[in-house]
Amino acid sequence: VGEAQLAAYARQLTEPGSGLMASMLRDVERGSATEADHILGDLTARAQANGVDVPLLRLAYSHLQAYDLRRAALK
Repeated sequence: VGEAQLAAYARQLTEPGSGLMASMLRDVERGSATEADHILGDLTARAQANGVDVPLLRLAYSHLQAYDLRRAALK
């Protein structure tokens, strides 16, 4: 995927009024459980297994884990 295509995807997700939205953002906005373990957990595990450092991905994953734990505690 080239830079122009990546920019087009980013615009689709961030343009005001766009109907497209990341599913985990939709989950957070609804107060629902996320798929953080299945998506970000899997990606971070694969990165670690291949010796790839992904600090921002780990940070995003830890934030979503905290959100999910807090959400579950408030039920």
